[in-house]
Amino acid sequence: MSLIKVKIGDLGKIITGNTPPKKDPNNYDGTYPFIKPTDMVVDKRYVSEWDESYSEKAYKQYHRSYIPPGATGVVTIGTVGEKLFQAHRHCFTNQSVNAIIPNNKYYDDYVFYLMKLNLPKVESANPGTASGRHHVSKSNFCSIKVDVVECIDSQKRIADILSAYDDLI
Repeated sequence: MSLIKVKIGDLGKIITGNTPPKKDPNNYDGTYPFIKPTDMVVDKRYVSEWDESYSEKAYKQYHRSYIPPGATGVVTIGTVGEKLFQAHRHCFTNQSVNAIIPNNKYYDDYVFYLMKLNLPKVESANPGTASGRHHVSKSNFCSIKVDVVECIDSQKRIADILSAYDDLI
């Protein structure tokens, strides 16, 4: 089983979420889940409850940032290095989250565990700001190098074993 070093941006498509303007209530209270870091729980893979949802109007405006099941969302503003989740249904995220939609070289579940293992690297990519708020830009996030197993069959086996342990816990 060989490891190669790749940039997070090479794992697939990276999407940064959005927050529709709050001053227009017609952007909210729809059927499209809107997941924010406050909805995520440390060490919990899936988000099963969220406070807000996009409306049809917001969906039409932001449809390009609609993430599919299997994508991994990593917090890059605020609680950097602490929270991530894997989408188990289509959803939106806010701008504090970068979502990785794996390309065909990488198994979805493997990418989740890979990012969980590499959360300290994400935290280390924070250049520090005058405000003291942790922030890793999309370009810094995409350029973080991680070691990956090249063979997708091996990725699947690793992820399946880790998933089985998670299910037990």
